[in-house]
Amino acid sequence: MKLLNVYCLALLPYALAASGRHANVFELNGKGCSHMKDQKEVPAIDQKEALVYLGEKFNIPEAIELGDAAEFLNTYAPAEKVPDRDSILIFVKGAANPDELFENIKPSFIVKGHQAAQKSDDLFTHIASKLSDAQSSARRLTQEIGLMNLKGSSAFLNHFADFEQKLLGIWERARRSGVYKSRNIIEGDSSHISDLSVINDKLYRNELSHLLHLQSLKTTGEHTLILTLNSLRSLRNKVGSSSATYQYAEKVLSKSIAELSRTYDVTVLALPDNGARVEQKLHRREDELNKAFQKTASRGVAASSNSCFDSEEACQVSTSNCNSHGVCSKVKDKCWSCMCSATHNKTTSKTTTWSGFDCGKKDISSEANLFLWTSIVLAVITISGVKLLKSIGDEPLTGVLDSNPGQKKA
Repeated sequence: MKLLNVYCLALLPYALAASGRHANVFELNGKGCSHMKDQKEVPAIDQKEALVYLGEKFNIPEAIELGDAAEFLNTYAPAEKVPDRDSILIFVKGAANPDELFENIKPSFIVKGHQAAQKSDDLFTHIASKLSDAQSSARRLTQEIGLMNLKGSSAFLNHFADFEQKLLGIWERARRSGVYKSRNIIEGDSSHISDLSVINDKLYRNELSHLLHLQSLKTTGEHTLILTLNSLRSLRNKVGSSSATYQYAEKVLSKSIAELSRTYDVTVLALPDNGARVEQKLHRREDELNKAFQKTASRGVAASSNSCFDSEEACQVSTSNCNSHGVCSKVKDKCWSCMCSATHNKTTSKTTTWSGFDCGKKDISSEANLFLWTSIVLAVITISGVKLLKSIGDEPLTGVLDSNPGQKKA
């Protein structure tokens, strides 16, 4: 397994040498602003200085000769880590305007592109070889997120276990919540966009769900995570960076990252859009996610005993605890499903039964049956009454009533 810090640092040459454009480093504290916000101008640094700075911040042993960078660190020492918060380094690839990724938040640094790409690659190869001896453990939680320290990491491992089974449930709750309605994201928005429903890109749905899932995990300050976000590049190729859909998606993503900074010590490296087409591996990843979404969605359609989740947590997250209308129960080995129960409204004195794979649908079968049988009984009574009246009308009158008083005897 490749070490995650090697992997994340290896991403930097792509960004820093891309078309002469610049990457931007943002540092978000709990208040949602950069610790260097008081500077009038954003400092411009080179790749080496950026690597030294990140190495210092994330406690990576010295991997390159400092040289002139030593003076740089004396001037720009990383801010102290926020206590009791895990650190997370987020690579946002394909931002249309990296320096404007966050509203009202200035970057800490602009990282100038390096023209000598080969020299840059050699530099990172050297760093990777040094780091291979520095880190003894690393773990991928999903294909998008990695954990650098496994000690005491059971909470993270459990939280992201069976994540693809939880994915649809996380996305659907976000879509239905109303928090991400366009009018709440873009001030004065007059586009046709209403909410997250307009975004069909599965890479984007997956990455936003990662950010939302991280928000629900309590941090301890002992771990460092690395998250790579590629979906803006994917969206750019599909709809263009000037489209309303792309701009809305970018705003939602940046807002979610800013929200994450309430519980994590967040560093963001916003990488420019270099105009290249999305790599084949991203197409493969999107195909995998398409299958994951379809597989989970099919559970909702089937809503049968065969619709299983592999674990209790996957069932709870995917169904939002059965929408509080039931409990996740073990049906058989590696099969957890919602067992729905009725709810009683004391105000209206009505009892509602629930059905569906997530207990999210009102079970109208009992009401329909009651209506059906009531209708049948009423129909039987009506028909019986009509027949009774008809039979009475057909009976001959009594002898007295049947006689004709005007008729004379012969």
